[in-house]
Amino acid sequence: MIQNNGIFRSICWIVFFSIILASWWYLFKMSQMSGLNVFGQSVRMNMMKMNAFGTLFPMWSIMMAAMMLPTMVPTLRSYEDLMKSADGTRIGWFGVIMGFSIVWIAGAAIFALLQLILLKLGLINLLGVLNSLLLASIFLIIVGCFQFTWIKNTCHAVCHSPFTFFLKNWRLGFSGGFFMGFGLGLYCVGCCWGFMV
Repeated sequence: MIQNNGIFRSICWIVFFSIILASWWYLFKMSQMSGLNVFGQSVRMNMMKMNAFGTLFPMWSIMMAAMMLPTMVPTLRSYEDLMKSADGTRIGWFGVIMGFSIVWIAGAAIFALLQLILLKLGLINLLGVLNSLLLASIFLIIVGCFQFTWIKNTCHAVCHSPFTFFLKNWRLGFSGGFFMGFGLGLYCVGCCWGFMV
């Protein structure tokens, strides 16, 4: 039974990392379709419809998976530690992933809508690059100032120490894992939204 649990654990981690690798591969293929080279420079015609929610939302969602799922490794390992001492389950482990992912998928929808609005206003081009150096500077200053706020410090503290978050908010089962993952996702968005800007 212990050996089988070890095999199942390994399969879960392999699937998790496979999703991350598939996300990175898809983003690379998408960048090629957008006419970008490996350095992010536009070298060919953009073959993607970058002014449609149906293109932008999947792009942002997959980018969230590629960027944010790797940050969950310490969180999922902390949950596994509590599986031994606090009756956590593998289904709860999946719940943590699902709750965290739902928050970032909602974030992806918001980022896609904001990109469409900025595009309609003529403030960005089809690749999402700001047309105004002044506006880019303002965004950079806002995000830079945010790094010194108590909100950033609070969110970063939770992201940096998921074990403490679990101890304060521990719940059992899939729904418990989902609730905790959702909460961690909110703190993570609060910590990292500036990177997306």
